[in-house]
Amino acid sequence: MAVVEGVTGAPAKKEQTTLKKESVTPTAARDTPVADGHGAATGGLSPDERDEIRLTQEAQQSLDDPPPTSEQLIERVEGMKDKNGHPLHAPLTDEEKQAIQNLDEDDRHMYDATLDELESLNNGDTNESQYMINVMQHAADISGNDHDQFVHLVGMAFSEGNAGQSGLGIMEGGRGVMGAGQNPAGVVLESMHQTINGQNGGSTVAAGFDPNIVDADPTSTVTHHFGELLQVGHNRGSKLAGSAQDFMDNYATNPGDTRNGYFAAMLGEALRDQRITPQDAVNLTQWAFTNQDTTNKPWDTISPPTQDGVGGLITRPIGSLFSDNQYDITEWVNGYNASHPNANMTVADPYYYVPEEVNVSTAP
Repeated sequence: MAVVEGVTGAPAKKEQTTLKKESVTPTAARDTPVADGHGAATGGLSPDERDEIRLTQEAQQSLDDPPPTSEQLIERVEGMKDKNGHPLHAPLTDEEKQAIQNLDEDDRHMYDATLDELESLNNGDTNESQYMINVMQHAADISGNDHDQFVHLVGMAFSEGNAGQSGLGIMEGGRGVMGAGQNPAGVVLESMHQTINGQNGGSTVAAGFDPNIVDADPTSTVTHHFGELLQVGHNRGSKLAGSAQDFMDNYATNPGDTRNGYFAAMLGEALRDQRITPQDAVNLTQWAFTNQDTTNKPWDTISPPTQDGVGGLITRPIGSLFSDNQYDITEWVNGYNASHPNANMTVADPYYYVPEEVNVSTAP
């Protein structure tokens, strides 16, 4: 039996193998024929699953190459145009340029890949739901089995810049306290995405999303809310993330945004505890958030409060700081496996961190 000195009742920290920059074959794509990128799906693959395979096949080649420099990324952002030939973003501020210059190598790989996906979305080659999943797939390819890095990269790509629209509380500081503060470089990406989303007709069922998570305001992107609550769930746990969700949205008038937030919070916590892999998170989100398959999704297994703000914080089953409305990761994984007979996604026991200086010995 493993004995941890100085910690009572806490399991020892498991050794984590980080597979940085190694692509992982998606569950849905294993042992399945690949279709032509422009033809009908073969082997039972949906268009989204074909995109998933395409991304993982291309990811290793792109990651083997050095990422663009910060100056190249800045030049690329400032040269992007919308459908009407207007700049997709206002001239970058000194703060935004500095934020891009501060990106590390993985961040620059992710930034470049997200710009690729923005161009595809702007050109009409992909729709809104495909953009979301493709960006998440890039994050999984870059981060490998580094759960924290995956959440960071997704949070960066989907970072919302308007705290008045989607803040955890009234002030931007509230978002930072909850673990989902703005990423100034990422805000540039999501700002351009919001422009394209509006010009394309919004984040709707027609854009590939499951009707259960479509925002009451279609001009509001699904991505910014997802990225925000994913980080809160990862950094503060799904109970506190659920409280933030109860404060922000009225389930009676905006059930889609509420389900989006609870699901993202669940994923964030499951990634923090290493119960699922980053690739599992991509596959679960693709299945749950897109309209390619509407079966076995346990969306209505919670009953959130029917008001937001302070009322949303107090009209809950336990009436405390922590929300009792949570999705169960095991239930969602079981639903995914039921919808994908060849899949074998599993949920690991929670992973607990033990300080590195604690000595671990083996007793007889």
